[in-house]
Amino acid sequence: MLRLFICFVIKDEILVSEFINHFTSIKSNGIISEWYNKKIETEKDFQDEININLNNSNINCLSL
Repeated sequence: MLRLFICFVIKDEILVSEFINHFTSIKSNGIISEWYNKKIETEKDFQDEININLNNSNINCLSL
């Protein structure tokens, strides 16, 4: 499975949601999974979670 790391600024949240919707079919087939900062659980260390997921990703998508 390919792992997609998405980093975006809050103003792009709607665009990121639309982007994620474009690959729904390949997600459901188990080909790709995505991760972004809203998936961080509140008790986890923010920077550690970002570093772990960034290091484990195959594809990085950055919004500036």
